[in-house]
Amino acid sequence: MKIVKMLAMGVMIATCVGAYAEEPTDATKRKTVTSQYYVDTRVETKQPVVGAESGNYVIMYPNSAGSDANHNEAGEIDKRHVSNVLSGTASDNIAVANDHIPTVGAVNTGLNGKQNVLSGTAGKLVTYGDNPGVTGSADVYNEAGAYNSTTSQGLVRAAHVNAAVANAFSGLLTCSDYDDGWNASMTGSEDHCLIYEVHTNMASGTYVPHN
Repeated sequence: MKIVKMLAMGVMIATCVGAYAEEPTDATKRKTVTSQYYVDTRVETKQPVVGAESGNYVIMYPNSAGSDANHNEAGEIDKRHVSNVLSGTASDNIAVANDHIPTVGAVNTGLNGKQNVLSGTAGKLVTYGDNPGVTGSADVYNEAGAYNSTTSQGLVRAAHVNAAVANAFSGLLTCSDYDDGWNASMTGSEDHCLIYEVHTNMASGTYVPHN
């Protein structure tokens, strides 16, 4: 009799163990009671669901420095807009701001409108070219240098032009007739000259300041 009871008890225990060993249904899971520790442990390792955005954005890590109080804890993600232009309005109808992330295409487009680094001989001036981005150079006339066919193509300062004009008038124009009040001591005086004679041979040389 005792043996029968022990066998019956063993069958009952085996049956109970088998029932609990089975995977519970979803309805059973919803009714299963668990501890606060278990819930906290399981939830703290999960990332909140990333929300949807209508524009082009990337996800940013939480700001561990704490300057952004809304996104400075673990799991508190932020977003940053990706722009296909450097200014104005992007293709997703978002106005471009300084902290947005530009695409490679936007950067290349911006660089295409910039001038390459200029290189050339020190002391020369940059001149425009026939095509965008193409430049030339020109000499600056230096009165301390020799005046020749090369330097004659250089650019001059206003002071040099003024001196050249004054020297030209002095060298090319001579008075050939003076008024009645003129005497020998007044030779070269423009105040008493009536007629100037123009010399066209430039025999006196170059009129710009030079060495």
